[in-house]
Amino acid sequence: MHRVTVLLLAIAGLLLLSGCQAKNRYLRMRYGVYRTFDSDKILNVSPLEKEGYVLVLNETFERVSWNETGDEQHWKIGGSHLYNPARLNVHYGEPELRDGGYAAFTSRYNPKEIYVYQLDSVIEFPYEVSKLFSYNFIEQQYGWFECRMTLPFAKHSWPAFWLWGAPWPPEIDVIEAYGRDTGKDVVYQEINLHYGTRSDHRQLGAWPVKIDRPGNIGHEFYVFAVEWTPEKIDFYTNGVLVYRFDDKAILDECFSQPMWVVINNSIRHAGFEELGEDYYSEFLVDYIRIYRPAEPSSSTR
Repeated sequence: MHRVTVLLLAIAGLLLLSGCQAKNRYLRMRYGVYRTFDSDKILNVSPLEKEGYVLVLNETFERVSWNETGDEQHWKIGGSHLYNPARLNVHYGEPELRDGGYAAFTSRYNPKEIYVYQLDSVIEFPYEVSKLFSYNFIEQQYGWFECRMTLPFAKHSWPAFWLWGAPWPPEIDVIEAYGRDTGKDVVYQEINLHYGTRSDHRQLGAWPVKIDRPGNIGHEFYVFAVEWTPEKIDFYTNGVLVYRFDDKAILDECFSQPMWVVINNSIRHAGFEELGEDYYSEFLVDYIRIYRPAEPSSSTR
C-alpha cells in the first residue's frame, strides 16, 4: 500500500511542471491520497504553539464570549446587521454552549419580523442561524487563523469560516461547505478568495477539496486553517497544505488591509416551502485560534 501511495504522489507531482493551478491540483490530489490510505499526515488536532507566530486568541467556548455589539472581549452576534437583505430566508442569532467546551452553530425555524431599511419594509425571516463576527474585537492583517469544527449533515446547510474586510471585498473563505439537496455535499471544503472592488468584484472561484466520506459527517472534527502573509495565502486542512495563492500583484493590491474573522451556519437557496418547521442543522466548534506574526510586519487591533 505504501508503494501505491508513493507512486500516486509521484505521478501527481508531474503536474507541478504545468504551473500554479497544476501545483494546487497536486496538493489537492495529495490530500486525497493521504485520506484514502489513512495516512498519519492527516491530523485533526493542532499544536497550540506555532513557530514564528504569537497567539492572539484561543477561543475555547467555555463561556458566553459574545454580545449584540461586540467589544474588546466579545464577538458580535451576526454581521453588520442581524440579517442580509440579499438573503431573506435567515436572520442571525447566537450559538449555544455545549458540555465539553463546544459551541453549537445551528440553523432552525424561529421566525422573526425585522424592519429592513434597505427595502423600507418589515420582513419575516423564517430561520435563525448562528453567526459570530469579530467586529470591535479582533481586526488583523496577516497571520494564522484556525478553526477545529465538525460539519452539519443536513440538506441546504451552509457552514463557513472566513475573513472579511471592509469595504468589501476582500474576503478569504477558509471553508464553505454546501449541503445542497441531500446534505452529502458538505464532504467538499470549498476555498475561495474575493478581491477587487464592489463594482469590479473578482474571485478565485470555489476550489473544492473532498475531506471525508458522507458517513463521517457530523461525527468527526476537522481543522481548517489559513496562513496569510504578504507573499502568499496558504490553506490547510487537517494539517495538510491543500491550496496556495501567491499572485503578488493581487496580494499587494487587494489583500493588504486588516480583516475580521467570521464563523457561521446558514441555509443556502432554500426557504420555508422546502424546509418547513422541523428543519434543523448544527455543527460544533471546539476552538478558534488567531495568531499574529512574531515579526512586527502585521497590524492587529
